[in-house]
Amino acid sequence: MREKITEIADKAKDSKYVPNKGSLFRAGVSAIPVVGGALDHLIFDKSDEIRTRNIEATITALEEKYSHLEQSTINLDWFSTGEAVNLFKELISLIEYEDSQEKVKAISNLYAISSMYQFTDDNQKAWVMRKVSELSDEQRKLFAIVAAMQPEKREFSSRGLKSSETAIWNDSVFQYLSDQFDADNSFRFWGDDFNSDTQLELLTASGLLLRHQSIFAKNAGYNVSVFGKIVLSYLKMVS
Repeated sequence: MREKITEIADKAKDSKYVPNKGSLFRAGVSAIPVVGGALDHLIFDKSDEIRTRNIEATITALEEKYSHLEQSTINLDWFSTGEAVNLFKELISLIEYEDSQEKVKAISNLYAISSMYQFTDDNQKAWVMRKVSELSDEQRKLFAIVAAMQPEKREFSSRGLKSSETAIWNDSVFQYLSDQFDADNSFRFWGDDFNSDTQLELLTASGLLLRHQSIFAKNAGYNVSVFGKIVLSYLKMVS
């Protein structure tokens, strides 16, 4: 499998786009008042270091993921396709300057998953990879949890009017997170500024969740969108 990945990497090596150190562009960057020196170091020196580190992390993540996948589930013929090369280029473009090593691993795992018979005929692979790359680690984990929850039917009434609403309710999400954390402190995947209501709205804005429209419900409700279901089918295989 390493030979397959190495072959793909060799074909995709031209994806590097950091400007040449001797270019006029670098001279222009250096000439920027006050911050020129710092930007020069970031773009031309630090960027190469970050890129190399992340690509090495990607190769390691791919090796680890493939070691846990059943050989019979991997479509080896897919590695000879142009799609495999182009998707690897997409992978590199998404991870090369990514700050989160956890996200680098998650996106790398998506590439490995894409080579499985289950997904090689799916035309959404690159889109899924890009969509996941747009999510923070907190959002990716929260979405996987919410998308796996069963919608709950609730009865509402106001001034004699009644309605039955079925959705994944924000208070249920909050309660689930609280209960899981109380049972196991290591479950916590969020920082101190994490707000579940805000994150649910951001997931809605990303198109992965749909806001449930209700007249009487006091709590916000959500459903997984068609796009969210596609992403979820991949994320189930990531960990």
